[in-house]
Amino acid sequence: MEEIYANVDYVKPVGLRPSTNQTSRSGSDRRFLGAVVLLLGLLSFVLLAGLIGLGVHHRDSAAEHLAVRENLTERLQASENKTSSLSREIERLQTLSNRDRDSAAEHLAVRENLTERLQASENKTSSLSREIERLQTLSNRVKTCPDGWKRFESTCYLVSVETASWERGWQDCTSRGADLVIVDRAEEQTFLTIILEQDTWIGLTDRDQEGSWKWSDGTPLTLAFWRTGQPDNGGGHPQIGEEDCATSSPYRGTGKNWNDLPCDASKPWICEKNAN
Repeated sequence: MEEIYANVDYVKPVGLRPSTNQTSRSGSDRRFLGAVVLLLGLLSFVLLAGLIGLGVHHRDSAAEHLAVRENLTERLQASENKTSSLSREIERLQTLSNRDRDSAAEHLAVRENLTERLQASENKTSSLSREIERLQTLSNRVKTCPDGWKRFESTCYLVSVETASWERGWQDCTSRGADLVIVDRAEEQTFLTIILEQDTWIGLTDRDQEGSWKWSDGTPLTLAFWRTGQPDNGGGHPQIGEEDCATSSPYRGTGKNWNDLPCDASKPWICEKNAN
C-alpha cells in the first residue's frame, strides 16, 4: 500500500494554491498595466507640457502682435501727422509763392517806374547841363550896349529925348539899326515901366486893319498889357479921331499900362536892339 501511495502524486485542491503559470501570468498583467499607466501618464505630461507651451506661445505671440500693432499704430499716427504737417507746409509755401509772385510783379513795376524816373532825371540833368553850358558861354561873351542905351538881359533899349509921331519914332529906330520896342515877355514889360517917365510909343499898331494889332515887324499881338477899358479907338469921340498906335506908361501899380492913341500924337518912343 505504501508503494501505491508512494507513486501517487499529491494533488492540491483547486482554489487552495495558485499554480506557477497562473502566478506568472498575473505578474505580467500587472507589469503591462503599469506600463500602460506609465505611458498614459507620460502622454498626459507631454500633452500638458504641449498645452502649456502653446499657452505660453500664444501669450507671447499675442503680446508681440499687440506690440507690433501698437508700433504700427504709432507709426501710422506719426505718418498722418507728418502728412498733415507737409500739407500745411505745402499750403504755406504756395501762399508764399503767390506772395512772392505778386511781390515780384510789384517790385518789377516799381523798378520800371524808378528806371523811367531815373532816365527822365538823367535827361533833365543832361538838358540842364547843356543849358548851363549855354548860359556860361553867353556869360563869357561880354555883350555891351552903345552909349545912352539901357541893357536888360541881352537887349539894349533907348528912350528918345524928343517927341514926335509914331511913324517918326519908327523911322528913327530903323535908322539906328533897331525897332520900335516889341514886348513879348512880362519881365520885359516890367522893365519898361521902370525906365519910362511918360507915355511912350511902342511898336504896336492896327493901322492896316482896325482891331488887328500887330508889331512893327509884322508879327501879331499875342501877349497884351492894356489898361482897363483899352484899347477903345478914341471911345467914339469924333474930335479925337482914330487911335491906331499904342503907348506904354510908367509904372502905376500894375503891369497893365498900354493905351491906344492917334498915331500923329507927339510922344517919345523907345527903340530896342540886341546887345553886341
